[in-house]
Amino acid sequence: MRVTSKKLSHLSLGVLISFGLFACSNSNDSSSTDSASSDGMGVGEGSTNGATTGGTDTGGTDTGGTDTGGTDTGGTDTGGTDTGGTDTGGTDTGGTDTGEASGGDGTGPGAGGCVTIARPEVGLKVKIEARDGDDSAGVVVTIERLITAFSNTSLTSETTTTSSFRDTEDGITITYNSTSSDTSTETFTIVDNYVRTTKSISTDVSTSTVTSTSDQFPGTTTNITTSSSTSYDPYQQFAIDEVCEGDNWESTYTSTTTSERNGTASPPETTNDSEKYIVEAVNVPLTTAAGPLNTVRLLAEDGDSKDNIWIDIDSGVYVFAKSESLSDPDDTSTVQVIEISRGN
Repeated sequence: MRVTSKKLSHLSLGVLISFGLFACSNSNDSSSTDSASSDGMGVGEGSTNGATTGGTDTGGTDTGGTDTGGTDTGGTDTGGTDTGGTDTGGTDTGGTDTGEASGGDGTGPGAGGCVTIARPEVGLKVKIEARDGDDSAGVVVTIERLITAFSNTSLTSETTTTSSFRDTEDGITITYNSTSSDTSTETFTIVDNYVRTTKSISTDVSTSTVTSTSDQFPGTTTNITTSSSTSYDPYQQFAIDEVCEGDNWESTYTSTTTSERNGTASPPETTNDSEKYIVEAVNVPLTTAAGPLNTVRLLAEDGDSKDNIWIDIDSGVYVFAKSESLSDPDDTSTVQVIEISRGN
């Protein structure tokens, strides 16, 4: 579940890019933990051409359409006699004023209440960056996912993943580069504001290269085609549609994965998973690489790590996640959406 030796965490990366389409499933394909692959991973839907969809009150100027943070009396003489004073009530230019003064860092309490998070839509494309908090080299993986089909029972997407990082030891630098293309389909039901995923299938084609500054480690290129199918018993559960501050739920299930790697079948892998979620706050301003957004903040734990997750309300995109090991607080990773667009 943690970022270890350039492997991406099950919950933080999985939540953002697999749950990013309202909690479609995490693939447990063994290749998904390899930094050169992201089998079965996906992202959420988003705002038009990366534009801000939530609107953020940055102090003084209401950039939202619905002012819920107080009454703007600017421009209206409520005293009966205009004495020539200056109206400093600000200009309402649309969007949502949440009344929150956290400065857009996502840590504030938000405005409370309930909100409806948008569902995915065909043509939505999202670009994600994942970073290991202990990796000075920066970006570990960049992922782009396009939604190609969506219904109330299934979602299909195409994902392109690139990764590049280097390790230096004893004066020798080894550089890893990889690209992969993945097509995946998740099957689910939607019941009482929860999406319950029962199956995920995917096919991934990847190419990896390794080079070094020493003749002792000659360069290599590896081509791998992986197909996998993961079932969840009884199901993997995540919130969808309306969520309210204080909502909480658990998702306990057994996942079984069968896979083939370059035509060779691997033994089935079975794991028992239990995850806990709580909606800490709604209508929380967050400034991201994709723009200032109005979000829902979740806390997720599974016994190994805890994740803070922010979801853009107006687009449904999981825009930021930070994962921290429960056994080692210095072991962290972050995942963030950097671009959101619609249309092929």
